[in-house]
Amino acid sequence: APHSVTGLHSQYLTHEQLVEFMTNGHVYLKDMLPQLREESFRVAHNYARDEASKAYERYSIEKLGCNETAMDYLTRVENGDGALALKDCFEYAKDNRHEQSKPFYQLVDLHEHSKAIAEIAMGEHIASIAADLLQVDRVRLFQTRTFRKVPQKDKTMEQIFNHATYMHTDLKMVPIDTNQFFTFWCPLRNVTSEDSVLTY
Repeated sequence: APHSVTGLHSQYLTHEQLVEFMTNGHVYLKDMLPQLREESFRVAHNYARDEASKAYERYSIEKLGCNETAMDYLTRVENGDGALALKDCFEYAKDNRHEQSKPFYQLVDLHEHSKAIAEIAMGEHIASIAADLLQVDRVRLFQTRTFRKVPQKDKTMEQIFNHATYMHTDLKMVPIDTNQFFTFWCPLRNVTSEDSVLTY
């Protein structure tokens, strides 16, 4: 329920931040989830990412036909080398089938593979902030998603594709007829100038 004095659901969010969000359509919330910096959470995320990756990598390799070659791409996926195996598969497909190589891929619903991610993604803290920003009483989780990017050898991420991510809307990718949608972006490791940071 909203606080009797502030009228906000969240104890974290301020009225100034709410006005900033309403004015600009986005707001930077510093140290909103400090537990994301904890090593235990990063281990949990990496496990969930790897589990979700395997299914995506197997599907993509089979769809591109790389499993029909002499290269043992699927074994590499099972052995934990799926990100590079998929990159090599895209290179093969580009050279032999004129497929367009992808600079990154997205993994969906990681909270299904990790209790730690589920507790944060479906927890009261994020929900109360989202409810205040959207000015509603209740919210529901649509999905959790992580982006995985793999650089080529001898090149930095920035030299290849990993430029800044500029202002954009995610709503056109959502099969829901609503404007009441909130996306929370966060880095899951320390970022540098070579990373695809969110820029406004």
